[in-house]
Amino acid sequence: MRYFKRPIPKGYQIYTTFEVTGLHIDANREVLDEFMLGDNLEISFELEPQNPHDANAIKVVGTFDRITSSSEVPERAKLSLGYIPRQISEGLHKTEIFSVVIPRLYSSSEHGDRWVDMTVDILGPKDDKLLSKYHDYFEQKRKSRPASPRDLAFLKLTQYELDEQYTVGEAEYIIDYMRKKFAEEPPELLANLDGLLQIIDSAITEFSDNDFIEDYGMMAAPPEAVIDAVVLLSISGLQAAELVDQYEPIAKVILALNPSLAIEQN
Repeated sequence: MRYFKRPIPKGYQIYTTFEVTGLHIDANREVLDEFMLGDNLEISFELEPQNPHDANAIKVVGTFDRITSSSEVPERAKLSLGYIPRQISEGLHKTEIFSVVIPRLYSSSEHGDRWVDMTVDILGPKDDKLLSKYHDYFEQKRKSRPASPRDLAFLKLTQYELDEQYTVGEAEYIIDYMRKKFAEEPPELLANLDGLLQIIDSAITEFSDNDFIEDYGMMAAPPEAVIDAVVLLSISGLQAAELVDQYEPIAKVILALNPSLAIEQN
């Protein structure tokens, strides 16, 4: 890996950092190798509105000095290296700040490396309003997504009424409220709840591992099935301390709720 200690221009700061996409395509690996063999490496961004897959696409372009076989004087060459990840390029368009940001090459694989990547910083002006506008866009996108299985597990364990598909933002608001409410109760209640969440995390991993799942006579279980099983065990009165590393009871409940996951025994 080669690291580039490029100074950040005066008046700029890092808005985000990303890995260039598309480098693992065979042709692009060769392009990256050619770029890394050059001198005076620089990168830039170019809009690609006619891209058939993404109208917001932004190319990462490399320019460098290349020695040709016919001359010892280097020529300035230009190559398309890959793309800014889709979500980031969309954010640069939607917040209308593409025109004020600049790239900063942070690191890249050396020529011939088996695994290739290139990391780039996006630099923008030191402007709090502009930076907040950029980050607020992604925060709103994050909060508008469907709530994660773990957030839903928290709500189910507290027996909160799930009468709709909550977003991340809605679930986080409710969870924050519930945690404050639990903080007024004996500390064992919240400790048990957090313990059950940890058990759910480990059980999801356990029941998705094909090397061990047959030991329980079942196929890999989706996270929702694991969550429902632990919630049911909790409602029946079992505490987190009684379920630590005890996957067999969870497997039995999963199979009872989802008989289609059972593996026929010979």
